[in-house]
Amino acid sequence: MTASWKLYKTPLECSYFFLLTALKRQLNLNITAHPKPTEVLVFTFLSNMKNSRFVCSTIIAASCGLSVLALVQEAKAIDTVDNGAFDTDILSPFNFSSGTTIPLGGSWQEFSFTSAGVLAMGCSPADPSGLGCAPSSAGNSVFVGSPSWNFLAPSSGVKLTVTDAFLRGDVFDIFDFGSFIGSTSDVSTGGSCVPNETNPDDCLVDPLTSSGTFLLESGEHEITIIPKASPFGSGAAYFRVDARESVPEPASVLGLLAVGTLGATSTLKRKKKEQA
Repeated sequence: MTASWKLYKTPLECSYFFLLTALKRQLNLNITAHPKPTEVLVFTFLSNMKNSRFVCSTIIAASCGLSVLALVQEAKAIDTVDNGAFDTDILSPFNFSSGTTIPLGGSWQEFSFTSAGVLAMGCSPADPSGLGCAPSSAGNSVFVGSPSWNFLAPSSGVKLTVTDAFLRGDVFDIFDFGSFIGSTSDVSTGGSCVPNETNPDDCLVDPLTSSGTFLLESGEHEITIIPKASPFGSGAAYFRVDARESVPEPASVLGLLAVGTLGATSTLKRKKKEQA
């Protein structure tokens, strides 16, 4: 809205502006804020009642009431969580971040998503371009920042785990440096993960909730996620990155076996000499 209450000189005109603004927010009317009787005929009587203090007071009170009601309804809308995510009304169409560094181990990273085929984002306010997210009630998650989600895998490699949460039915495609590396499991739509739909630990072991584990080699990685299926139009889910345990190389294993064999042979010979 480009109009400002400062453009109106009389108290009645100011009242007109506030009431019209409140009505526009409450009813989503496609009208301007300037007093034009041709746009809203119900306000034409104002031009003949400029000296009525009672009318001014009534209009001001009505406008305040409608404004408060509209704000309350907006607050309720923000608090309404759909599949773990909700519109915060502070979304930014641009995101100039070069990505977010993800620590190995620790908490689950919660992200938000919208329609299938659209790049998943982080959770607001960590990612200003993301949706608001309902956190895990188990306290084992954090809101992740904007993608890509970057990390340096150690020599042993890492395990990337992705799981849906809240309502069942969302499925995700996973990419590393833009190259497809796999998808989470295909599932049917219906119900929510149990026993706690907000807890990624519970959702990961729920066979009816989509999840997947991806083993990545050492080096740099840039992960992005795109929903393959998003039956509810938006939602929130989780991922985490954990270092894999080091596995001895085959040559090392053979070396250990050889040393063990030599040690056992030496002990056996010594015992035979002692017996002789």
